[in-house]
Amino acid sequence: MPNLHTRIRKLLALSASSNEHEAALAARTAARMMDEHRLTLADFPAFNVADFASPVIGWQAKLATIVGTRLGVVTVAGRVNWHYAGYAVDTSGALQLYTQLCPRIQAMADAAWTAHEQELTDPVLGRYPSLDEPGARDTWIASFAMGCVSRVYAALDEDRSTLARSTALARIRFTVAEEVQQYAEQRFGPLQKHVVAHSTETLLLPGAMKQGGRAWGS
Repeated sequence: MPNLHTRIRKLLALSASSNEHEAALAARTAARMMDEHRLTLADFPAFNVADFASPVIGWQAKLATIVGTRLGVVTVAGRVNWHYAGYAVDTSGALQLYTQLCPRIQAMADAAWTAHEQELTDPVLGRYPSLDEPGARDTWIASFAMGCVSRVYAALDEDRSTLARSTALARIRFTVAEEVQQYAEQRFGPLQKHVVAHSTETLLLPGAMKQGGRAWGS
């Protein structure tokens, strides 16, 4: 039986693979083996908490929450650190995705601001006055980044819908929300007290957000 449990654990881990074919095959095999031996996910307690530094910018907070939701983990906002709570394969996947996306979005937003500055700078008349208004750069970059985040949300939602079409994957990946919620509350107490911080941006620019969405989707 220990060898059987080990094999199923490995298959469950593979079911989180970014390779859709590999993930689907692993999930189906794990589901079949569990059915044959009358096992359930409760027989494979593999809960875990992944910590990361609290987001300091509104779009980062939104990205962290979106990634957690779409990967089936609970996102808990703390004062110093935030936490992804859930099955180990999911928390590690959420943390990896979040830490990959953050610098990528930031780099795109910084580059887009540089291009925006160039567009609004005339060789004769100089820079457009609005570029030097207090907070102009930060607000524009935050808006562009939020546009990117909205596209990430849509892309992850499409991936989730694709995976859910597999019965085996649906059973293993998307029917454990209640168990994950219970685990998170055991670790951190009632989740209602962990309120996600509001965005520090008081204004988002629609034009910059659209640019961010288009840039991410291209």
